[in-house]
Amino acid sequence: MSKPYDAVTKRLIEMRPVDWVTFLRLPEGNVSLVDADLSTITSYADRIIRVDTPEVSYLVHNELESGKDTADVPMRLFHYNASVLYKTRLPVVSTVFLLHKGANSPRITGTFEVPGADGVSYLAFRYNVVRVWQLDVDELLGGGLSTLPFAPIADVRPNDVPGVIATMRARIDAESESDAEAAELWTATNVLMGLRYNRAFKKQMLRGVRRMRESITYQEILEEGRDEGRGEGLAIGRGEGLVIGRGEGLVIGRDEGALREARRLLLRAGIRRLGVASPTVGERLEKIGSLDTLEALLDRVFDVETWDDLLSDVPKTP
Repeated sequence: MSKPYDAVTKRLIEMRPVDWVTFLRLPEGNVSLVDADLSTITSYADRIIRVDTPEVSYLVHNELESGKDTADVPMRLFHYNASVLYKTRLPVVSTVFLLHKGANSPRITGTFEVPGADGVSYLAFRYNVVRVWQLDVDELLGGGLSTLPFAPIADVRPNDVPGVIATMRARIDAESESDAEAAELWTATNVLMGLRYNRAFKKQMLRGVRRMRESITYQEILEEGRDEGRGEGLAIGRGEGLVIGRGEGLVIGRDEGALREARRLLLRAGIRRLGVASPTVGERLEKIGSLDTLEALLDRVFDVETWDDLLSDVPKTP
């Protein structure tokens, strides 16, 4: 199961690839994304950027890591780099972005060496390492728009986050090309902040930012949840609401309007993040009659690890 960080990163790179070239201080030129068939070499999140300068053409491969199991990252980067080089015959700049301290590893040094049978290294592959929590927040706030969502999880104190969000809001309002682009930026900010801050703090900081739910990224995350849920026995009914589970199942969501839609979206997002929902979960969702409560659960869904955590404040079915 891919992670929400994968989806938001993909969209940020696709939105303004030139921002990532500038951020990495690479030679500037004509910037574009590679053809889709080349991206099958890499994982879901990774997107390859092509830069054409008067002197050279090269590719940029960025990988973002948020998990604890990062020991094999150097070898994986080498594999991607060599595969893309073989297919394109163009030099490739590989960079790993470590999103929080838990993703750090002493093995991620910027060099991957392979010792030969005699113990002498016969291969040395160099790559860039960006530890996001060490980044200068002022540099990010003054940089490209599509790298702006890193600012709240950079080298910043929690007391300074309100000012960071205010600066981001001013820039996004003034510089985003459309409401859809602004929604993508706030969706990415919301998801990435979950790596460092608890849900109450994040909700307070992003109070009033509602349009993130209209972003393509948010809808893609929900759509993935629906697709994965189908494999685990989730069926979406058109006249009878939602049916969860195998066998007889549980029918929920008969109410019309916003409550039914909110339950449907919450269920999809929850399956995407937390796995298949049990009939008990469905019963607890059905008992929620407040749209505000359902929206609050949608805000929390990517900050928790289990359905029980998500529904901890929701009364259980007697």
